[in-house]
Amino acid sequence: MCDRISELFEEIEKISNYLQENEEPSYKISFGGMSAKFFTLCIASYFESELKQIVETFIYDVSKNELIVSFVKNKGIERQYHAWFDWDKRNANKFFSLFGERFKTFMKQKIDEGNSQIKKGMEDFLAIGQSRNNLTHNDIHSFPFNDTISESYERYKNSLLFIKCVKDSLYECAQSLSDDV
Repeated sequence: MCDRISELFEEIEKISNYLQENEEPSYKISFGGMSAKFFTLCIASYFESELKQIVETFIYDVSKNELIVSFVKNKGIERQYHAWFDWDKRNANKFFSLFGERFKTFMKQKIDEGNSQIKKGMEDFLAIGQSRNNLTHNDIHSFPFNDTISESYERYKNSLLFIKCVKDSLYECAQSLSDDV
């Protein structure tokens, strides 16, 4: 779990509690709406940074070649993250397909037939990404956003299992490809 996200959650909760204790319901409601949007954007930003680093490290680990890493980073990672996913769908098949049909099948099997927590994590991860897109592309101030900070934090915690699964699965699938040779 990212300490920065947990710390931010705790800080927002402290401020919200302070407003409640000091009988400031209007400020608490206003702060709650703004902070939930901000918090969701922070989570989405963290996930973007984390997944980009996972992919870059994976490419380096399997290739051990700075030229390949630089090419992939420049053409496949930088400014490409939001094109990796179909945020409005309930699966990450587009992302999985970027690593080839074998990885897509590997991940679909792992998610569909495996741990329901991973599937929930994937769905929550995609919901956070979709919320980020809605907020940033539809006038963040006036866009109706119904998630509470607690709901976003739960989605964040669930999503961490999906992120870990992606990281582990990249190496696991790459190893199985090496074993086939």
